[in-house]
Amino acid sequence: AHLLRPSWVCKPISCGRAVIVPGGPEPPLAAVVGHETGGVAGGALKTLQADGCLDAVRYWAIDGKQPNECPVVDGHNRYRLCRNLGISYRIEPLCLPDRRQVVRWILRNQIGRRNATTVEVNCCRALLYQEEMEAQREGTSAAEVVSAGTGKKQPPSKPKPPNVAKQVAESLGVTDARIYKDVKIKQ
Repeated sequence: AHLLRPSWVCKPISCGRAVIVPGGPEPPLAAVVGHETGGVAGGALKTLQADGCLDAVRYWAIDGKQPNECPVVDGHNRYRLCRNLGISYRIEPLCLPDRRQVVRWILRNQIGRRNATTVEVNCCRALLYQEEMEAQREGTSAAEVVSAGTGKKQPPSKPKPPNVAKQVAESLGVTDARIYKDVKIKQ
């Protein structure tokens, strides 16, 4: 079994049972992971002991790095329990181009978990909205174009910004009003 580098090495920021976790030594990787509590952890432990590890531990496959040098993005608790109990487990790479895509994947994955609480789902939707808003701001503010003929940099003409809440809401099957409520609850 591979020894994967846990991505929970920095101080977590709690949002219900979900925990935002900056990653290891490279620039921070914002991840949302379930922090299992007594009953849930006990159930996972019993299942692992009885059936073994059925689901793979997923890591972000970073070009040029071995799996043990990459952060775990799904299965932190499975990984910890399997390592402590000596239970074998599978690992699977998550092949995404950048941290922003990894963060989006983690948030969507957490929203879809069957054991996620309402608070966790609300928090993840709010975080996904904030992540999308930040991506939009960076995309429009960082863009510069060189005017043809003059060689001078000019700010691009600003198209009407998309309704990010509506886009996120549609992708998750909820209303944009729900997204705004989640953001307000999280604050």
